[in-house]
Order: sequence, then structure tokens, then C-alpha cells
Amino acid sequence: MKSFAFTGSGSLTGAMALAKTGPGTLTINTTNTYTGATSVTNGALIVNGALNTSAVTIRSGATLGGAGRLGAGLTMQSGSFLAPGNGAGTLTITTRSRNQAA
Repeated sequence: MKSFAFTGSGSLTGAMALAKTGPGTLTINTTNTYTGATSVTNGALIVNGALNTSAVTIRSGATLGGAGRLGAGLTMQSGSFLAPGNGAGTLTITTRSRNQAA
């Protein structure tokens, strides 16, 4: 089982999606503005940075953790796990709202 981390000054931007599918942990310590979905089907996603414009879905058996920010909402399926913070920390989740014409 391998674990990976996004660190440093770079970021993921533009029209793309992120799929976390294998066992192990993906840690995101950077601020990212890509616009596609983030899906976690296995293992853990730890967000200590930010996913400002990507809606996040955590599937059954997978884990979301960290002390970062999700700016486009979160869907957690039955059987998924939430582990906010590093120790006793805060994971901030917000949803962008859009004005729609009637």
C-alpha cells in the first residue's frame, strides 16, 4: 500500500477530475482550483490544503480526513468515513451557490 502527497507551491488547475481509486492515502497540502469532480473509491483522501472548485464524493469504504477546505460541496455515501482534522482539527466544507434564471 502506497501513500502520496501533493506539497509545495504547485497546484492542480483547469478542467480536470481527480479519482483516488487504490488503497493507501493521498494527502493534498496545496490549494487547488480544478473544476472537475473528485471521487474517492478506496483508501483515504486527506485534505490539509484546499479543493476550492471541485465537488468531492467519498464512496462506501473510503475515508475523508484533514484540516483543509472543500469549497464546492461534499457527498459521503453510506459506509464512508469522516476523520476531520489532524488530531482535533477542523475540516471546512462549503458549497458554491449559483443564481439560476426562472
